[in-house]
Amino acid sequence: MQKYKREGTKGYIFYKDNIPVGAVRVAFNSENSSARVSALGVLPKYQGQGIARKALLEIERLHRDVKKWCLDTILQEKGNCHLYEKIGYKRTGKVEEINEKMTLIYYEKKVNDIVYRLAEENDIEEIIELVENAISKMEEKGIYQWDDLYPTVEVFLSDIKSRQLYVGIIDKEISVIYVVNNECDEAYQNGNWKYPTSEYRVIHRLCVNPKYQNKGVAGSTLKHIENELRTQNIESIRLDVFSENPFALSLYEKNGYKEVGFADWRKGRFFLMEKHLLEKIYIEEDLFPREITSCEERDYGYLFCNEKNKDSYDSNHALIYKDRITNLDEVFKEILEFYIRKGIKPNIYESVLDEGFFEEIVHELEKYGFETWKESQKYMVLSDENVLKSNPDIIVKIVTEWADEYGTEIFEKAGETWGIDVLKRALQNSNTKLFVGFYNGIPIGMTYCHITEGVCRIDYLLVSKEYRNIGAGRAIINCFVEYCKTNHIELCYLWPDGETAEKIYYEAGFRHVQTKNVGRAVYNAK
Repeated sequence: MQKYKREGTKGYIFYKDNIPVGAVRVAFNSENSSARVSALGVLPKYQGQGIARKALLEIERLHRDVKKWCLDTILQEKGNCHLYEKIGYKRTGKVEEINEKMTLIYYEKKVNDIVYRLAEENDIEEIIELVENAISKMEEKGIYQWDDLYPTVEVFLSDIKSRQLYVGIIDKEISVIYVVNNECDEAYQNGNWKYPTSEYRVIHRLCVNPKYQNKGVAGSTLKHIENELRTQNIESIRLDVFSENPFALSLYEKNGYKEVGFADWRKGRFFLMEKHLLEKIYIEEDLFPREITSCEERDYGYLFCNEKNKDSYDSNHALIYKDRITNLDEVFKEILEFYIRKGIKPNIYESVLDEGFFEEIVHELEKYGFETWKESQKYMVLSDENVLKSNPDIIVKIVTEWADEYGTEIFEKAGETWGIDVLKRALQNSNTKLFVGFYNGIPIGMTYCHITEGVCRIDYLLVSKEYRNIGAGRAIINCFVEYCKTNHIELCYLWPDGETAEKIYYEAGFRHVQTKNVGRAVYNAK
């Protein structure tokens, strides 16, 4: 097999008896350790001889750092489907109808998946060997963070006894260890913690087996820890990192951890770091109306306004931030003047990150004619396996432009025509994705989402009343989930609207992470 190069890809030519008989192109993504196989072909004369199979396996052997292989093929070409499934590729569930005779089907193959579990006492020898090898590796690089005084066998045995030490297994071998608990050194008091009242956990002794270093294991493990803690309603993570370990510093900074202080211990200075696991979601929830309406920024927050849809609260409200307000009276006066002048009923939203703020200022709100109430927001995050079973008769397409039939066949027949203009406005943004389900060529349901800085919010799921209970919602959400996974969108969230929708989301892999009761204020002039 001979390799050739094109920009952003690598190509391979297959030989048999020194004769070129086929080729394939592979695009590699080093950021997430994935690769996409495309343009695979074998000359007709040499097909059926296992050449493609051998070539694909050889490419995998040459690129052991790749953790996920992706490809797509034509569903009607059964031989190709059989080949990929035979060498370990699995259908993602995503399909795209090209025309009546051609349907694209998507596959992926995960390599060296890490299986995490609690450590056991009979793991101790392997754990100590891993740590000793890691210490040697660090010292080779001039990093003197650990030694024979710390961490010790006794420390790890105590971790195991407390059921706080976890191991990550690859091919029956421990590839990584870590501890998660709510314990920390008294020096953590030096930290200027941004979220002092949030429920938090502390990561200790995260260590990767040198055999698996530089292969994405540490990053994958960190994401695993974060996902696990989110589903336990933990809002933030704290940790300390050795100031002279550039690799660990880079890992945490790259994954969104912020320095909040330092502690000086026996080995030197350690930086204290913190990450809010849901902060990006809360920020996006505050700001999502910018996708469907106009927005004006103020020192104290934002003014959202859509004079063509005055009855929509989400399209017409002020968002205020507790720590950005210097004169509350002036803020209320400006908000009232802004909306009343436009003939819009003034509304004020509390930031999700300021939960409870409106209770503190309830008397001031009442003085200016506002009545307050709380909106319960039940957040679900995509963090588990998708087990949805999709109706094969429902074809889901990702579209970028509005079609009038979506309004007549979906929104009107669902009795929710108010959503038509909202969706039309959202489709003006390049970050909006619309998933439409078709049954016998007729659009019967849809969901749409928007993606901002790695955060994806499902804005709406709707199915025509005529076609409910045939699996339309499941088919649409299944396509959406597979799109997110294929495109490595890390943080997908939504609110469930009713028990049926919540059940579908749960089967798709969404898990409840937090319920916030956020303040709302509506103006009632007397």
